[in-house]
Amino acid sequence: MSFKKVYQNTVVQEGYHKDGAQAMMADYLESVYSDLVQRQYGSASLAKELAAIFRRRRGGHKVKGCYIWGGVGLGKTWLMDLFFDCMPLERKARFHFHEFMQRIHAELASLKRQRDPLKLVARSLVTEAQLICLDEFHVQDITDAMLLHGLLQAMYHQGAVFIMTSNVMPDELYLNGLQRSQFLPAIELIKNRNHVCQLEGNRDYRLRKHHNNRNYYCPIDPNTDRLLEERFSLLASGVINNDSTLVINDRRVHVRAHVENIVWFDFDEICGGPRATIDYIHLAQRFAFVMISNVYIMNEENDDMARRFINLVDELYDSDTGLILSATGLPDELYSGQRFAREFERTISRLQEMRAKDLAPFDSTSKQIDRIARLS
Repeated sequence: MSFKKVYQNTVVQEGYHKDGAQAMMADYLESVYSDLVQRQYGSASLAKELAAIFRRRRGGHKVKGCYIWGGVGLGKTWLMDLFFDCMPLERKARFHFHEFMQRIHAELASLKRQRDPLKLVARSLVTEAQLICLDEFHVQDITDAMLLHGLLQAMYHQGAVFIMTSNVMPDELYLNGLQRSQFLPAIELIKNRNHVCQLEGNRDYRLRKHHNNRNYYCPIDPNTDRLLEERFSLLASGVINNDSTLVINDRRVHVRAHVENIVWFDFDEICGGPRATIDYIHLAQRFAFVMISNVYIMNEENDDMARRFINLVDELYDSDTGLILSATGLPDELYSGQRFAREFERTISRLQEMRAKDLAPFDSTSKQIDRIARLS
C-alpha cells in the first residue's frame, strides 16, 4: 500500500479533519516513499531497471528527502511518524534533533584518535539506517552548526535519505548564530537534497480535544504544593525519597522527591543551573513522569532559563514522558522575551497538549521498552 493511501485511510479511520495542506504534504512524502521502495526493491519493469542502473553509474540515482516546515501543531511530526511507521525498510531510524546530535557527539568522542572521525560516524549511521527521520530540526549550538555540513555531506554521499521537520524554513536555521557564514553550506545542502515543503495553516491540532488542566496547576496558591504532593503519591511506584540528591548524566541535582518512576523538581533547580540538553534526554529516558513546581514567567533577563525550559519540554514530549507542573501563568504567558519567541510557540503548544494527558501509574521500565521499540 502506498503512503498516500495509508494517510487517507488513517484520516478516515481516526475521524480526523480533512486538511488540504496535509494532503499536499502527503503527496511529497509519497514521492519519497515510492523512490525509496524502488531503490530498495527494484523497478517495476526491465526498462525502468536498466534506466535506474544507468543513473546509478552516472551518480544520478539520488533519492530526495523532505524538509517539512511550518507553525506549531499543524501535523508535521504526525505525518513524519506515519511515514516512518509504514515505510517497509528495516534500516530506518527516528530521532529528535537533540537526541541525534548527542549521539553524534558521543561517537565523535569515542573516535577522536581516528582519522576523519566524522566520516566514520556518518558511515556507521548510514549502515544502521538509510532512512533517518529528524523531528524538530533547529540549530542553536555553535558546535552543532560547525559539524552539520560535513556530517550531512558524508551521510548523503553514503546514500542517506532524511525526513526533517522544523518550525522554520531552511534559510532561517541558526539565524543570528555565531559564525553563521560557516553554516550556510549546510543550508544549501539541505535545500538541494530535500523537497522543501511548507505546511501551512492556522489550526493547532494539539488543542482539538485538550481543554482541561489536570496536569497544570495555575495560579499557584497556598494549596498548590499539597495538591502536588497528593498527585505525586498517586503516581509513585515504590518508597518515596524526599528532599534528596539525584545524579543525572553525572550531574548532581536536588529534588523535592523521587521514586523509580517519578521525580519532582523545583523550576529553579532543573532549569536555573548549568543544565545541558543531554541531561534532559537522560531524565526523559529514566522517568515515566516529571513534576516541576513554581514555574514562573520568563523574559529576556532569563533567556538561558527559557532556552533550557524549551529543551526540557521538547525532550519530555518526544519521549512521551508525563509532565505535571505548577506555574504562575498559563502556557502562553510563561515567556515575554523576544529571542526565543518563535521557539516558545512550540513549547506553548506542547504544554497545552501535555497538561490534558491522562496519566496513570505504570512501571518506568515498561515505558523504556516502549520507547526503544518506537525508535528502533
